[in-house]
Amino acid sequence: MRLTAFAFLPFVALLGAMSAYPAAEPEPQPAFSRDHATAIVGNWRKILSPRGIDERLEIPVGGTQQWISVRGRDSRNPIILMIHGGPASPEMQTSWTWQSDWEDYFTVVQWDQRGSGKSYVANDPATIAPTLSLKQISADAAEVVRYLRGRYGKEKVFVIGHSWGSLVGLTLARQHPEWLYAYIGMGQVISGKDNERVGYQLTLKLAEAQKNAAAVAELKSIAPYPETDGSVPLAGYWLYFDHSWGPKGDAVYAQVPGPWPFFDARSGGTRRNGFGTYVLRLKLPAA
Repeated sequence: MRLTAFAFLPFVALLGAMSAYPAAEPEPQPAFSRDHATAIVGNWRKILSPRGIDERLEIPVGGTQQWISVRGRDSRNPIILMIHGGPASPEMQTSWTWQSDWEDYFTVVQWDQRGSGKSYVANDPATIAPTLSLKQISADAAEVVRYLRGRYGKEKVFVIGHSWGSLVGLTLARQHPEWLYAYIGMGQVISGKDNERVGYQLTLKLAEAQKNAAAVAELKSIAPYPETDGSVPLAGYWLYFDHSWGPKGDAVYAQVPGPWPFFDARSGGTRRNGFGTYVLRLKLPAA
């Protein structure tokens, strides 16, 4: 069958009519929000196994309210308590990036220590500040372990201490070895005094190599560093937080007066993670 040009006229007319109307505007999409992100992570992290545990609990610890997260795919598995570093660098909010595989073999407990994370906002900071010490937080750790043993019916637990948390964890292990299957030190702190001494020597060497006379003079003004009793002749320190992922980078400075309640020795340094760069800038006492 042969088609003439007239057979296409209706089709051409239809196209012409359609082109006379503008294309529909796409409907605006809602901005990607924190709620969207948490929903995605929450769905991905769902514990679906019948013996699984997924709890976030506010519990009484040492006269305060403190938060723990308890997650695992089989309640029969042993408990492992993560004692975070810092001080005040909780991992509850970021542990989803690495913790999932652990939950096949352990019931993993993240604990926000006093003055940290969710535990910070659960209490009056002015009341908590004078209590921030290694002795008190180690006592808190013992209370958390006691609570876990009672709630979940476990005679013993595993404990991981990370960085600052390794001081807390080692203290706990020394005081209550009968409660632990094992203590694991990650970035174990051995000697704060030696850390300060070596850091000072390396910093002075670098300043001299760069012929930075001002830095050399400031560093030599606090020698010997640390002092023979381990103390550090500093009035306090400055905390610099750089949002390095931002388009321009936002900087926030906060002065924290000494002495710092966690350690006798206080120093500057840099910490990097997925959220930015933290730099401690020292503030020397007035001459």
